[in-house]
Amino acid sequence: MARKKLKAAIAALLSQGNSLGSSHKIPFSDADGILKGQATPAQLAALLEKQRVDGAPRLGNSVFICTVEDDYYRFYHPEAFSSSKVANAVGVMVKDGDNHIIIAKDYAPSTLQWATSNVAGGTAYLGREAAMKDHDGRTKTATVVNTLGDNAPAAKFCANYYPSNMTENNGMFGKGRWWLPASGDLWMMYQHFNEINYALSLINGTLLVRDTHWSITEYNATNAWYLGFSDGYFYHDNKEYTRRVRPVSAFY
Repeated sequence: MARKKLKAAIAALLSQGNSLGSSHKIPFSDADGILKGQATPAQLAALLEKQRVDGAPRLGNSVFICTVEDDYYRFYHPEAFSSSKVANAVGVMVKDGDNHIIIAKDYAPSTLQWATSNVAGGTAYLGREAAMKDHDGRTKTATVVNTLGDNAPAAKFCANYYPSNMTENNGMFGKGRWWLPASGDLWMMYQHFNEINYALSLINGTLLVRDTHWSITEYNATNAWYLGFSDGYFYHDNKEYTRRVRPVSAFY
């Protein structure tokens, strides 16, 4: 309740600030009405965004629990999910516009190298702006595995992954239906971190952690892109380093 009051207060202050100009400072208080200081509308907007990323989950229409029942995909809003369906759950779907991914219930059992040596994985090299928009993890994972084989531990783990409640040859979520996320997919996961973890908690999944995660997206022959879930730090690094690996899938 206190969080709702604070969000409402910030929203009201933002509305007030829009009529006063971008440089005008206005006072703001906490949920108990205690004056906390002064800030511009832009600073208040940043505070609200920080609450959105770091605070309680916003159960809107972006995150759903994915199950397989009678050979069909089914998607449940977390607030409508029944514990009787836990055995059918394969992951958590997050969608953003036309893009969506289904996040596996678990991580790789340990951090993994992108590659065992600094070699090209066979995909197009992308700069920062293009990498942030990259959602082609499925095709790129297949290319990297075909190019490097056992020398691509992160991609190979994801390509071979399948949930424990699915058979290896399951046509929807068996082996070959999962991949290492593209860098744009990691951004979706970071933006909905708390909502995803709430949904994962309902299906006994392993929660996302505030750590660095490999993407399949290459920066050049020696570096690949990764995203830090603790602070949104997005950078490329040596492929021989080990980082967290979380398989994803999609319905297609």
